[in-house]
Amino acid sequence: MGKLKKISVKSLLLYTVPPLVILLATIITITAAMLFYADSMDVIFGRGGRVVVPSENTADWDTEYYHKQFSAALGEEGSRANGARVTKQIADEGIVLMKNDGVLPLTRGESVTPFGYRYIHPIYGGTGSGNTDVSEDYGWSAADCLKKYFKVNLDAEHRLMDSVPVQLTATSADKAFSEEDGDTEFAEASNSIYEFESSVYSGIEQTFENTVGVVFIGRIGGEGSNIPHEPFYMNRAPHALALSDYEKEAIAVAKRFCKAVVVVLNTSNTMEIAPLMEGEYEADAIIWIGGPGSMGFDSLADIMCGVVNPSGRTVDIWERDMLSNPVMSNYKEQLYTNTSDICIAGKNNRRFPPGVYFLEYEEGIYYGYRYYETAAVMDSGFAYGSLDSLGGTAFQGAVTYPFGYGLSYTSFEQRITDFSDDGEEIIVTVEVKNTGGVDGKEVVQLYYSAPYTQTDRQYGIEKAAKNLAAFKKVSVEAGESVTVKLGILKEDMASYCYTRANEDGTVGSYFLEEGTYRIILGKNSHEEWDSCYTSISEGIWYSGENLRSGDRAAQSELDERGRPLDFPACIRENKDADFVAATNQFQDSSDYMNSEATIFSRADWKGTFPKSTATKALSEERVAECSNFDPYNDPVLGMDVPGSATYTEEAPTSGADSGLKLSDMRGVGYYDEMWNTYLDQIDYSEEAVIKMIFSSRYSTAEVECIGKVETTDLDGSHGIKITGASDLLATCAYCTEVVLASTWNTALAYAYGEAVGQECLTLGVNGWYAPALNVHRSPFGGRNFEYYSEDPLILGKMAAACVSGAASQGTVCYIKHFGMNEFEDKAINTCCWATEQTIREIYLRGFEIVVKEARATISYIADGEGNTAHRTMRACTAVMAAGTLMGAKWAAADYNLLNNVLRTEWGFQGVVTTDIAPQATPNVAYKCIFAGSDLRMSYNPGDTSIMNTAAGKAVARRAVKNICYAYANSNVTNGLAPGSTAYYAISPWKVGLIIANVAVYAVIISVTAFVVWYILKQRRSGL
Repeated sequence: MGKLKKISVKSLLLYTVPPLVILLATIITITAAMLFYADSMDVIFGRGGRVVVPSENTADWDTEYYHKQFSAALGEEGSRANGARVTKQIADEGIVLMKNDGVLPLTRGESVTPFGYRYIHPIYGGTGSGNTDVSEDYGWSAADCLKKYFKVNLDAEHRLMDSVPVQLTATSADKAFSEEDGDTEFAEASNSIYEFESSVYSGIEQTFENTVGVVFIGRIGGEGSNIPHEPFYMNRAPHALALSDYEKEAIAVAKRFCKAVVVVLNTSNTMEIAPLMEGEYEADAIIWIGGPGSMGFDSLADIMCGVVNPSGRTVDIWERDMLSNPVMSNYKEQLYTNTSDICIAGKNNRRFPPGVYFLEYEEGIYYGYRYYETAAVMDSGFAYGSLDSLGGTAFQGAVTYPFGYGLSYTSFEQRITDFSDDGEEIIVTVEVKNTGGVDGKEVVQLYYSAPYTQTDRQYGIEKAAKNLAAFKKVSVEAGESVTVKLGILKEDMASYCYTRANEDGTVGSYFLEEGTYRIILGKNSHEEWDSCYTSISEGIWYSGENLRSGDRAAQSELDERGRPLDFPACIRENKDADFVAATNQFQDSSDYMNSEATIFSRADWKGTFPKSTATKALSEERVAECSNFDPYNDPVLGMDVPGSATYTEEAPTSGADSGLKLSDMRGVGYYDEMWNTYLDQIDYSEEAVIKMIFSSRYSTAEVECIGKVETTDLDGSHGIKITGASDLLATCAYCTEVVLASTWNTALAYAYGEAVGQECLTLGVNGWYAPALNVHRSPFGGRNFEYYSEDPLILGKMAAACVSGAASQGTVCYIKHFGMNEFEDKAINTCCWATEQTIREIYLRGFEIVVKEARATISYIADGEGNTAHRTMRACTAVMAAGTLMGAKWAAADYNLLNNVLRTEWGFQGVVTTDIAPQATPNVAYKCIFAGSDLRMSYNPGDTSIMNTAAGKAVARRAVKNICYAYANSNVTNGLAPGSTAYYAISPWKVGLIIANVAVYAVIISVTAFVVWYILKQRRSGL
């Protein structure tokens, strides 16, 4: 105590008060931030255990609607291991053997020498929100691959491991998102190219003799930036998808000293690889593995050794000169000159920069194989190119490898054995014969070629020379044959005409033109096995009451077995409702293209070939459309405009006490009157109602008034994940979507969805922001690894199977990014312009297939006795709108897109969420919700005061219904009898936060008490 008397009160206060203030401010800030982002904290660090509050007399009811097959995520019998087994099967069938002069398969024990940076650092997926984390405890590396069956040259391996690569590109993606912007979620979205100098192999060349050189070449894409298509590394390569000098030098070394060279292409983007097929750098074998995920390198080992017979087929065209295709003229950042200071996303930083940018899809439907096949017909001087039987160049041309191409260790023959046409559907019977000595799998590919006539020129209808119409993968034993039947609906060969005036006053419809249609049994998009013909005697306009049968089925009520009935489902809500044919919904986009751009057309093939767009301004009306929204007076969505989509004179019923919970709504049809009774319970003063709608990033909130349970929704286009939490979530890293598509096997896509669904059940995840359905418009697309293919049919069929599989396990799949989202640089500020034919036939087609075709059979409690019934329903119950603009309208705020097309024409029933982009401005958020989005992907709800109006409450009621319909029929209600609900106990991180708060405040109080005591003591002592 003697020492304490020597300390002055002033000094004591100086040493204690500032630290206490800092400590208090710190704990208050940390606590406030963690509670504000509580939903995200739950996702990252885990929430408390689920507690079921059962309804009376239901304890013995069977409410296990989905059977969790795994008690844990980890371990050999865990859900992650199950996912790994599935992704192994996908890689087995998705890896494409492109060239093989007989070097493959290698014999076991063969000596191999690895080359290339990507042997040491393989690419497993991509970067950004769809990135992949491959844990060493179960994932396979490139080194694991070669060591499984072969003797690896350890001198070469050690040299590579000890060497420092050269960074050949420093792209905008490396600095696209930084901490100074306050958002580090995509900080790793880099697509730089690294490679070793050839000098790293100096001095060990003698160890290469009598070995097979295996050269690994990789490219990586990611969210936020496209693959650079400008010259790089001192202009020594034309773009980032061409081979660099370093890669060529590595191949040259391998060719000089090894007895054979195998090149492994570790890239989800196609590349210019003609040098590997001919001349100085020609490889003996080329294998494409895409983004192989956790198990793809195991598959590569099995394929290289012959344990697995490769059966993958390309799902994109491979070009000799990518920059010469018609897309690339307008595949770049283009700023409207009068918008440089306009921040349409409401912020001004690297992620939300000022300015309105534009893309004009002048190529229309002529991109990828559609362009090259049409060019081969239209231009007599066009050189397509051809391959020899080993996958090398036979004749140089524009295409190196066609769409649908791939080699096998066996040989096949296909022929059409029967053909039938009942007027609506064509059935083609194909015999597939394995003429080799090894069991294998083959893909049957049917294409069609439609007549192009004066009628098409008159109406501005474009038609590609070939279009994929149907496909199926089959297993055929050596020397055996199998028979396959494939069907093509004639209406699926119709083209969309956006210029025809219909009899009912609308404009635009699908048109099946009269004439002869050629049905092609293709080896790939260019080579053919066989063909046959069908005729359309009279053209059919699918307008008015004569809509396509697929549209009628999509809009129909379904019976319990999922069969369409003969009346529209919405008639239960509107007795005057009728079936609706497709008509123009993107008129402004078509008008823009016809006035501001040149549309590539067969009517003038050479004269309309796309050219770079000149500098231009955007009209004031369109600037206002994309940057402003008046929620009161907007003619389409204004709350005060009679007849608008949101206008109402009375607020909806609220606060009713019917006792219904979300669990009661399982199995209840979307238009059932019971939904009105349920929604009448909404208490609009409950904060959680608006929070759920306006702040649902990776979760949706618990809403007590309607008994809705909190949900967890995760990202990841090839396996569930959230950036920053991959290590905490024991989930499988699957192959990239393009590898899955390359299997051409919808059964595997279904199994993939099932496996992800089981992971969701194991981990307590309810929603999955996947699969991604955007089109590979260009090989330079930064997120091509997240998307399936350039072809909308194959991506639609594969995604429909995936969604069906995941939904069978109760997972809500948010198919994304609905709209046009094929360009990454400044995508959120970009207006995407195309004709309505292009929009519908290419960029919306895959989504249309999923919405119409995905199915799941659910079980539910059918009565008060606990009896179980089953119902087959549409499995696609969730959509994520693109963050880009369709024309001058945000996709997430485009009423025509979300309502007239998605919900009316396609019969979609469920929830729509925005992407993360159109968030910062309150009016943009309002526009999204008013126009048909139900969830706003954001941590912060922002200003929601307008939702207190009668119209705002009506909009909220609609959103709540769509959200609850999707989740009532998901694993959210697993284990819940009607009338039951559930909640989550306090999260472990909250317990830790409470302990930290108690400890800190205890310290603050103790120190404060001591200081007060000391001051009083000193005063009593007269000091």
